Amino acid sequence: MVVVSTLRSANLNESLAAFVKVYSKHRPVIQRFLTTSFILYALGTTYRGLAARPTVSPGASKKGRGKENEKSDAKPPRVAVSFIWYLCPNCIVLIKDNT
Repeated sequence: MVVVSTLRSANLNESLAAFVKVYSKHRPVIQRFLTTSFILYALGTTYRGLAARPTVSPGASKKGRGKENEKSDAKPPRVAVSFIWYLCPNCIVLIKDNT
């Protein structure tokens, strides 16, 4: 059997009753404080999120170093398309569907 302490629950009940009494007496002030703090938090995090500057990437500091940088900035080569695609694109789709 599990032994349950009645002393702890009695202290907890007394503490909870005291908290509820204080909260109910000062409820409008507490609610106003909680609402104001939430609004300030939401505005602050929104402002910090929108005003954040983008981070500098490690490759950005290497600009202007000559031919080394030209290769990394070049666009990748375009994929060549076979002339058969232009002649009969439906045939290619049909071949793919039959397999």
